[in-house]
Amino acid sequence: MSAKTIPLPIAKARQFLEVDGSSESGLRWKVDASTRAKKGTMAGSLDNHGYYYVKIDGVKYKAHRLVWAIANGEIPDGMTIDHLDRNTKNNSLENLRIADYKLQAQNRSRDYLKLRTNCGSLTVRKSGRIDASICINSKRFYKSGRDKAELIKWMEEVQSNKMAHLLD
Repeated sequence: MSAKTIPLPIAKARQFLEVDGSSESGLRWKVDASTRAKKGTMAGSLDNHGYYYVKIDGVKYKAHRLVWAIANGEIPDGMTIDHLDRNTKNNSLENLRIADYKLQAQNRSRDYLKLRTNCGSLTVRKSGRIDASICINSKRFYKSGRDKAELIKWMEEVQSNKMAHLLD
């Protein structure tokens, strides 16, 4: 899978921007870039997805990609820039790493933990709620609660009851 990304204008970015960990976006303007962007001010704005972006020649670029590219050069094809702490607003150079999609996916926040049991699976959510599921003869049974032992017992009972009906 290849990312659909706009090539970064690294030379122009280096001309107009500097990496600055004290800036919220990780970048500051080196020169007056427009009537609204003054030298020494933070470069970039926050989008609706929690990422900072910077406009260069009217094109939006994600700030974390610019921070990495200004400091390290081109981002190889098929690679992304990953936030180590999963905070998309933390564009400090120490928090960024180059990663392929598999490595970045391993760093994604999960709001659940999947557990396998002898007769099914349990999904433990951040809220503490546990979803139990068991599949017998292509039919899936679900139950939800907060008591893991109770849900495991329910799964075992469903399995033994359904298996007994199959033997009749």
